[in-house]
Amino acid sequence: MADHRPTVVVLSHWPWDTHFWQFNKQVGLRLAELGHQVLWVDDRLRMRRDGFVSWMRGFPFGRVTTAEKMRRLQPWSVSGLRLGERNPVPSAVTAAQIRRYLRRLRLAGEVVLVYSPDENAIARRLEPSQLVFWTGDDTTLPNEDWLVDRADTILALSAPTYAEMAQRAPGRTFRVPTGVPFDMFVEAADEKTCPPEMVGLPRPIFGFAGNITADRIDFAIVRELANSFPHGTVAFVGPCEQATLDWFPPNVVFIAEQPYAEIPRFMAQFDVGIAPYLHTRFNERSSPLKVHEYFAVGLPVVGTGLSALTEYEELAVIAETPAEFAVAAGDAARTRHDPDLIDRRRGAAAVNGVDRIAETVSSLISRLAH
Repeated sequence: MADHRPTVVVLSHWPWDTHFWQFNKQVGLRLAELGHQVLWVDDRLRMRRDGFVSWMRGFPFGRVTTAEKMRRLQPWSVSGLRLGERNPVPSAVTAAQIRRYLRRLRLAGEVVLVYSPDENAIARRLEPSQLVFWTGDDTTLPNEDWLVDRADTILALSAPTYAEMAQRAPGRTFRVPTGVPFDMFVEAADEKTCPPEMVGLPRPIFGFAGNITADRIDFAIVRELANSFPHGTVAFVGPCEQATLDWFPPNVVFIAEQPYAEIPRFMAQFDVGIAPYLHTRFNERSSPLKVHEYFAVGLPVVGTGLSALTEYEELAVIAETPAEFAVAAGDAARTRHDPDLIDRRRGAAAVNGVDRIAETVSSLISRLAH
């Protein structure tokens, strides 16, 4: 029994093929590599998106494929409803399809891993031996109380989230942040292959990779940074609203969203990784994966004083006003190629590598299975 690795059903909050957020999938893959049987429950099969032939092949029980070392279930649905919607009919149908495939594969649904209260109805019907709730960045999600009350294990992404959850669920809450696929980022940095979109951009390059939205990013800082370095570049890589593009000086460059596997190559071209986040409740409780990604490629990091950055005060520079941020970013650029600092940055990223995070999760869920 000491070596028993329980079966894990992952009710994914993000589609398998998303470019933007792949941490959940990476953890699932690592759990499979550690010996867990993992069934990833993805977005529903839909005729308009997947095509009529694929949709009909999934009738009426959905479709299971082998996705690297996991099994991926796309539930079949005649409606346009997504996995997480609370309509009782599709939730019941999805739960039935999950149970059917667990029986077919001769697996017990011992652990159900949930990322959002949107999956409450499905988790409730599966009646797992162990329910695990991996919190998001906020702790006031609608219908979260049921998950907090029923979960055997709660994994909190950030320090503020952990503090709040530990009060609500003492003894069941553990701090488990996001993790970076460390080797992938280190290898990209060492290759030094420049993406065509970044060839010839004036340096220093102050870069950000992620979702570019006005409710998360302090654009006043971005404008000041661009104006302070008119012969340099502020580069954003990721999805961005069209209206945002007109707000900035010409040396602010927007590069389209890229597949996640390509992001390390873009980051490796930055001179400074920036995290100019607004001080909102959501941001304060977030665990930005990009901080670990920046460190993995050896970048100096400058950001506003969110908890995720203050944990790394020896490596990341905190700056709150636009003027302070611009000065700090300029100073940080001069440390870009310092070999000792690169080693320390990568060391910080390795501690939060996705392999270690998955090992922690495996240990936590296996302890209750014994």
